[in-house]
Amino acid sequence: MGPDGYRQSHCSLLAILVLLLLTACQRGEPRPVDIVLDEDSCAVCRMAVSQQRFAAEIVKRDGTALYFDDIGCLVEMTRDPGIPDGAAAFVVDFNSNGWLEARTAQYLHARTLPSPMSYGLGAFASTAEATAAGREWPGKVMGWEQLIREWQP
Repeated sequence: MGPDGYRQSHCSLLAILVLLLLTACQRGEPRPVDIVLDEDSCAVCRMAVSQQRFAAEIVKRDGTALYFDDIGCLVEMTRDPGIPDGAAAFVVDFNSNGWLEARTAQYLHARTLPSPMSYGLGAFASTAEATAAGREWPGKVMGWEQLIREWQP
């Protein structure tokens, strides 16, 4: 085999490796998908997602997402039957506007917290941050499992 044959086989091998890596990356855990404010609609109430700090989403393994304009809409949808297999739920951190995994976030439920659907739920990265927000908006701090079991709109 001449030098051109080696180059072609190396290029073919490299192309196959790149395709395998891309395929492996796509099978990883779901990651948050950016929401286009005032364009993407809530999967429950159909309102446009307009306030980043109250947004939430369920992302399937293939990267498709269901958006929610209020964390309460996410909770309502996931109570029964739960988050679909292979999917992940994400909420926006009230303080930083960054994404948090819904199961690990801490939630403040305060009737005076001005969420889009008036559910009064905010997500926080830690119990300390949720408790601190509770000084401004008195309410109850909960983890995901407690929120699913006990929260009432």
